[in-house]
Amino acid sequence: MKQVLTSTLLLAALTPCVFADETGTPETSAHHVSGLIGGAFTFGGDKLAEYRVEYSGGDDGNEDIKAGEQFYLYGGAYYRYTSAPNLAYGAQVNFGWFNNSISGDDGDVSLTRYPLELIPYVEFHKFRFGLGLTRHMNIEFEDDAVLNFSVDAKDANGTVILLEYLFAEHLALGLRIVDIDYEFEEGGYTATFDAGHTGISAAYLF
Repeated sequence: MKQVLTSTLLLAALTPCVFADETGTPETSAHHVSGLIGGAFTFGGDKLAEYRVEYSGGDDGNEDIKAGEQFYLYGGAYYRYTSAPNLAYGAQVNFGWFNNSISGDDGDVSLTRYPLELIPYVEFHKFRFGLGLTRHMNIEFEDDAVLNFSVDAKDANGTVILLEYLFAEHLALGLRIVDIDYEFEEGGYTATFDAGHTGISAAYLF
């Protein structure tokens, strides 16, 4: 009888510990650092130049170079801290190649720049909202098709807004909004152009 009673008391004493382990609150916070690659198709900004283009088949038309267009390819790294099941925050750093060009048999016309971005963000239920800074470097407009000249702009600082939705935790599709101006100088002449633009973006997060 004493042995049965002792065993029962021991089980009763151990039972709260067992239930405490099974029903304890799980750890939700986590730190994550990794890389990303992405691209965006952008539109907007002031017109820098317009060209008459002859297409194969005999047709022709006008094409222009705008300060806020056209293709942006980038790579970078991001930090993410998960503080709750549906809440996280962090920051990402991007460096990329931003180009707008017209190609022809007699040469190309292009606007090339290299953006560097720092974007802090908040993530809620797979929606990411970021507000950060961008710096466009080595801004060059080059025409080797018609006028055969090139002109550089000063490195420019601006702001970037990022709105994204995460699919399967790795693919992010969204919208980029950038506010920035380019200032070109040539022979004592200075001209400032609005290079602000909106872009549709896609990124893969490792």
